Amino acid sequence: MRKWLISITTCIFLIGFLAYNAHAFENLDEKKLNLYLQKAGYPSEVIETLEPEQKHDLYMNRALYVSFQKKRDNLSDSKTDNSAGTMRILTLSNFTHTLLVSRIPSSISGIARFKVDYNWDWNSRAINNLWDKFGIAWSDDYDALMESVRYSYVAYGINGNRQYTTKKMSSSSYDKYTPGAGIGWKFDLLHHFTQNNMYYEVYRHKGWGGVYIQTPHDGSGRADTSSATASYFHQQFDTNGTLSFSGGAVPDIGIGYSLLYDESPNKGFSWSWYHNNY
Repeated sequence: MRKWLISITTCIFLIGFLAYNAHAFENLDEKKLNLYLQKAGYPSEVIETLEPEQKHDLYMNRALYVSFQKKRDNLSDSKTDNSAGTMRILTLSNFTHTLLVSRIPSSISGIARFKVDYNWDWNSRAINNLWDKFGIAWSDDYDALMESVRYSYVAYGINGNRQYTTKKMSSSSYDKYTPGAGIGWKFDLLHHFTQNNMYYEVYRHKGWGGVYIQTPHDGSGRADTSSATASYFHQQFDTNGTLSFSGGAVPDIGIGYSLLYDESPNKGFSWSWYHNNY
């Protein structure tokens, strides 16, 4: 019965999401988006963190603020110097990541739906530019709405004339999904790019991933608690690890060949919600 109900609501969500995408490039003033988010309970720090696409999505889907956490961590970036036979280590204290949970209305009674957004900002050049990965894991066997999956990566570049620009990549693809447990993405961490025949070296990396998750509720109005966590994995050697997710009461994210990656400490928290319709 649970899977049947989830399947029906997924189909209905897809119809609405396609309608939303038809207006995805609607030119909404960001001030209007920010005003909506303020009225929906989002703190100013959250609004400043979100990218315009995320704000637009929350606005179009009538989201309400639930919970948010922000943390600054260190990433290490290493590279072997073959001529010297030594390893250089660059320790970075400028990696910031956040996790946001929003409540999303469901058109079907008996379904509690949320959006989870993970934002990260690595304000530094990287020595190793390979395939980095990041992901979100959640508790309580929530189902992901795969049509909602999105991620984005922005590389900030500077050229020899000290002119600045950005290169952006966005996609609805994903690298790994474990039903009821979590989802992750991978992307090509850029060292440089060319724009208008100009060479730009990347000095900052920024991105986010988001997904809608849902579970049945009993309509009793009682309080409940769920958990989520998120991590970023910086690849330091040319061997690809596979993301892994474990749900349950304490969700977790791991990666194969973990010694070849530097991992941001898990960004996780719990949020409270009520068994009622929204």
